[in-house]
Amino acid sequence: MGKKYIFLVGYFFYLEDDTYMKYWQALQRIQNSCSCPFCTLTPPVIIEETSTMIVTPSRAPYNPYHIMIVSKRHVALLSELTQKESKELFVLIGKWNGLLHTSHKNVLTYLKD
Repeated sequence: MGKKYIFLVGYFFYLEDDTYMKYWQALQRIQNSCSCPFCTLTPPVIIEETSTMIVTPSRAPYNPYHIMIVSKRHVALLSELTQKESKELFVLIGKWNGLLHTSHKNVLTYLKD
């Protein structure tokens, strides 16, 4: 069928059809089995929560203030977020960027599918 392209960490990779299918099948298994590391989070590791998003410290932080904003609903791509989810995501990004910028000048926002 051809090559599929996936964007990961600033690089485009192509996957042959069988590898592409294995990737999406593995993603489906994770979603169906609820082995998602974010599904089992509870306070105090949730530092903020909206109806569609959670804010949590990163499990593998690049720095001591590395946080993640995660959708409560399993989605593979940012484009799959609903309008409400997208709005809540960007409100949280704005809020936490502002909070982090008060004490840290070099805050980087990184959106990743």
